[in-house]
Amino acid sequence: MSEMSVSAIITRIKDAHEDSPIAVFKLMNKPGYLNAVFASTVKTSAMIRDPRFSERLVGVYDRSFNVESLRVHLQKEAMR
Repeated sequence: MSEMSVSAIITRIKDAHEDSPIAVFKLMNKPGYLNAVFASTVKTSAMIRDPRFSERLVGVYDRSFNVESLRVHLQKEAMR
């Protein structure tokens, strides 16, 4: 996984195509950061289905999402 700030994740999402979205997961004990990985890989797809990881899944995003709304949402999730 890739621990990143919300700003770095937004940059990745803004470039992510619909067929290669970014999955964002909560990090435990690291406020202000989230894990961001390509959602379409076999490993990430398995993680999304695995209850141990799916409960930490914030969402799967691509460049079609409203960046400002997404930034607010991710900032809230990064601080939980």
